[in-house]
Amino acid sequence: MATGGSSDSLQHLFFPQTSLERFTFTNPSLPGGPISLQCLPADEGQVSVIGKVLWPAATALAHFLIEHQYFVRGKRVAELGCGIGLVGIAARRLGAAHVLLTDGDAAVVALARENAINDVVECERLIWGEGVPEQWRDAFDVVLAADVIYGVDGSVCGPLIDTVSRLVKTDGTGRVLVAAHRLRFDVHADVFVGAVRGAGLRQKEHLVLDERGREYQDGRIHLFVLGVGD
Repeated sequence: MATGGSSDSLQHLFFPQTSLERFTFTNPSLPGGPISLQCLPADEGQVSVIGKVLWPAATALAHFLIEHQYFVRGKRVAELGCGIGLVGIAARRLGAAHVLLTDGDAAVVALARENAINDVVECERLIWGEGVPEQWRDAFDVVLAADVIYGVDGSVCGPLIDTVSRLVKTDGTGRVLVAAHRLRFDVHADVFVGAVRGAGLRQKEHLVLDERGREYQDGRIHLFVLGVGD
């Protein structure tokens, strides 16, 4: 369950040289009202803080889920590369039965836990490609990931999809939603598709969205809905 210390203590421990700012995510259809989040400014250029910034694919995926609540309502949901926690928190508000937020950076997990302090979610560290705890194997109806495809060579795709395939249910009902910004994704599209196929996952849908999660031909966000088997 989500627990955490004060905002001041969190900032002092993990972000001594960079100030956190407050972002409020709003959508009139979101149960419980706006989600208030601590994050770093989007123009923060240091690679070491990328998980503490709110990226466009995360807001797009959160809006998309609000308009398509059936993906998460009543489901066990895991998020990979959760960053500040927006998508997973939104899923919990939308009626997910259980939400697990994960990230490979312990400081980012701590920030997500702080942001989710008023929502009942689990926050844990998870390194892609290094296996998953036994209790998480084949345990999630839905796996979410937003803006997690990056780098110069697409090397994250293999470990990411390997971890996804271990978490999602393999009985044919499990679904994976991966949202990616066109600017970062298009360079690695072939690597991503190869990793998906190699893990036995199948593409169910490929949508192009704007940053409000609406289908838009010239949008900047790719959304892939994947499943296991046919």
